[in-house]
Amino acid sequence: MNFAEFISRAGSGRLTAGQQHRLFLMMEAGLVAQAVRHGDLVVATDATTGELDRLIEEGRRAHERLWQSNLPLAMRIAGETGRSRAVASEDLIQAACVGLAEALMRFDPRRGLKFSTYAWPAIRRRVAEELMGGDSSRPVWRRRTECAVDRREMTLTMELGRPPGDADIATDLGVDVAWVRDRRGRRGDVPIGEAWLLEQLMPRGDAAEPDEHWLTEARRQLPQLQRRIIDAHFGLGGRAVPRHRLAAELGISDRAVRRMELRALELMRDLAARHREES
Repeated sequence: MNFAEFISRAGSGRLTAGQQHRLFLMMEAGLVAQAVRHGDLVVATDATTGELDRLIEEGRRAHERLWQSNLPLAMRIAGETGRSRAVASEDLIQAACVGLAEALMRFDPRRGLKFSTYAWPAIRRRVAEELMGGDSSRPVWRRRTECAVDRREMTLTMELGRPPGDADIATDLGVDVAWVRDRRGRRGDVPIGEAWLLEQLMPRGDAAEPDEHWLTEARRQLPQLQRRIIDAHFGLGGRAVPRHRLAAELGISDRAVRRMELRALELMRDLAARHREES
């Protein structure tokens, strides 16, 4: 299957967390079987050549399903990050796909971390690197430090089992929290801790209607100002608006906008959990 065919099948076969976990284990078993089959790994096993070949094929199919299921995440990051940038969308999508492929190969399902949480910074880093050549609005050194922060964010996400905060990254890099906050706060895409909401906005095949229903209901229950902030931040019903621009429009600080985002997201998480329990 070529790249164009992969793209055309993006999002096919939406997977549950349990299904993804099993597929990652199958993919891992396939890679081990392939190493044994080719003599790159010597282990004590009574598996026949046919059994190893079957594991390899199952692992290949598992990888393909994981790729197709998570490709909408990569495409959305590429789309959100590339807005108003002089970079071809095809280039950004390919860069995002490289990040997704790297995340698929490096992810450890045994740590209990959600794959989308781990993949988010990996994909974003590759897209940011693609943008570096076409973005003259910031010095190269500045863009490189932003990529360095992205790389540490990806590593710490796996180590901590959660999205790291500014203080976590600052401690790891040995720099001031303000230095990290400045490099994370200027990026145009959506923060990693909110990746769960983007998943709810992605096409889900037969499951699209109930997810759209709870999201609409959750938005309806938000106070008007919080609803406006969420809509603007995630581009619901229109184009996403950077936080600093939204703060200027509302006449409040960036920090105040962020606080209201967090309150709104917490309410939506509660509503999402209630929706899952009822369904």
